Amino acid sequence: MREEFPATGPSGPGAPQMRASDADRDRREGRWVVPQRLNLRSAWCDVTLDFTDAVIVHGTLLIYLNVRGGTLALLTGPGIAVDADALRVRYTDVAIGPAAGPDAPVRLRVELAGRMRYGRIEARWPRAAGS
Repeated sequence: MREEFPATGPSGPGAPQMRASDADRDRREGRWVVPQRLNLRSAWCDVTLDFTDAVIVHGTLLIYLNVRGGTLALLTGPGIAVDADALRVRYTDVAIGPAAGPDAPVRLRVELAGRMRYGRIEARWPRAAGS
């Protein structure tokens, strides 16, 4: 289940929040508007943010994580870079693929901050249909 409401917290007042309950899956896909900040709280859940058809109106998205268990999958594409330097992890695999070529312009920089324990974070291009 997902709840979104204004919040105050490390990523700023009014940042949208995503909450996923135990053993749940949450997915943002299609033409959703990418905010500047997003607070993500979940326990033992799989969350996917698909930027393939997303409406990007800001150059940076800060995702502040408070996650225990599960997977965060960021489906990126050309011009979308992911930075996890400010993220604290414990017993978590982090796999961030390249944004594009080194000379490609970056239209969205996704910055991960906060903490994740006992899980997996992957940033990759979407798989081709049928694979």
